[in-house]
Amino acid sequence: MKNFYTPNCPECIGKTDSESIQNAVNMAKKTGVDKVVIPRVNERTNSCEWIIDVAILLPSDIQIVLDNCHLIQATGCFDNVFRNENFYNEEICRTLAGEQRNIHITGIGNALIDGGVHNGITEENHKRTDPNLPHVQVNNMILFHNVDSFSITGLHIKDQRWWAMHMQYCTNGLFENISFDTNNEYPNRDGIDLRVGCHHIIIKDIFGYCGDDVIALSAFGGNRNARSVEGKSPDIHHVHIRDVIACSTQYATVGIRNNDGIKIYDVTVDSITDISDGVKANPLNQIRIGQKGFGKHNELGELSRLYINNLHVNHGAGVMINLTLSDSKISNIFVGEHARSAVTTATRMEDFKPGAVMRNVTFDGIYCDPNNNSEEALIELLMGKYYNIIDSRFAAVQVDMEEYLENVVFKNVSTSKENVVYSQYEGGFVVE
Repeated sequence: MKNFYTPNCPECIGKTDSESIQNAVNMAKKTGVDKVVIPRVNERTNSCEWIIDVAILLPSDIQIVLDNCHLIQATGCFDNVFRNENFYNEEICRTLAGEQRNIHITGIGNALIDGGVHNGITEENHKRTDPNLPHVQVNNMILFHNVDSFSITGLHIKDQRWWAMHMQYCTNGLFENISFDTNNEYPNRDGIDLRVGCHHIIIKDIFGYCGDDVIALSAFGGNRNARSVEGKSPDIHHVHIRDVIACSTQYATVGIRNNDGIKIYDVTVDSITDISDGVKANPLNQIRIGQKGFGKHNELGELSRLYINNLHVNHGAGVMINLTLSDSKISNIFVGEHARSAVTTATRMEDFKPGAVMRNVTFDGIYCDPNNNSEEALIELLMGKYYNIIDSRFAAVQVDMEEYLENVVFKNVSTSKENVVYSQYEGGFVVE
């Protein structure tokens, strides 16, 4: 009996690389082996490339091992590399009965997934340029929905076409030892995106560059493709992110955002090292908490219990906070020579206004390089009570929200800067 199948097995070789890999998956399930190894050499084409023109559909209880292989999304294709098989099965995908389990993608050595030549579909144009274009999520490399107990480890990701990894209602998961290498030539080239309903997930040992957020927790409801699952909460919670040596070329290393009454809570972020150089990468911030302009804005208490520790900031802001944050602690922000600020409620983005409501939030330990010459205050608290959502992707909304701080504490602030705090709030905070 075989211990695993490969797409090079004679009984698995098909007309295309995608077909060969899918045949190997199907044989592994049929025989109960439940393991597929994709090797470096593609014997069908006598090359070291596997061209993926149709997504590989993954059943439950399957392990896919990428053994030093190079997978490339085909030029002109509109599909993922890997997707759980129930994703588009509308009869069951949104039910508890349709939940899949135990899907594991494991890279060995130089296991590379490559976006290849971009197909031109972006989040901005997929519904407006041509109504026949598919949803931009076809550009995700790995797309999972309603999956429990999964892991994605040991992968190198190059030039993702949109978000590299997109999870909805996925639980009890692990992302580990993943590197990214991409730029901002196309919009929204995120790394790992946890969407609605994701919880009890560990993300650790992440490296490299993304064109947009490296890691995003996005609890967006409304019409933003939130594929609800009957009987499951849409909240994002119990997520642990640690040991990230990376940056966005222009936005955040870790983005945490929610709206429409969906909550985010019990999230830990520990040890983020910014590798930006100000040329190849000049990020807006390291941690982005909340963002005005996405649907019905969250209310105080809906984004809470964030525990963030050890941020090393080379460029931009350490922590940018908008909308609301409560019952949280942020510790040990190391502000480098070229960084703009440690903490800010500004946005630096034309479409999104500044300001926040914070209650019971402690910042403990802000350390600023003595050579830092930023003209901005180390702690910058701007207000933006009235603002419009002017991004045409969303309905026009006018909001007038009273912004305030309550029991916000900054302590152990170490700096030689004269410009330590700038605030437009009447009070509600102390600097110890």
